Amino acid sequence: MRRWCNMGQNDFLGMLKKRVEVLENGKKSLLGFTTETKKNYITSDFHKNIASDIDEFIFGKTTKMMIFAPP
Repeated sequence: MRRWCNMGQNDFLGMLKKRVEVLENGKKSLLGFTTETKKNYITSDFHKNIASDIDEFIFGKTTKMMIFAPP
């Protein structure tokens, strides 16, 4: 049985509100979305730099991008 079937109305609305916040955060930055959807994700400077570059590309601040990284 789905977990939302046994929830009260306030619990269900709280869950929906949290999901909307995650989606809104994800619209602002890739790293924000990643850390909201995967709570145990550990970020390093490398991840922060790549995510920042991808955000700039997605939001049109950069028109061309190439990422080179070792395996």
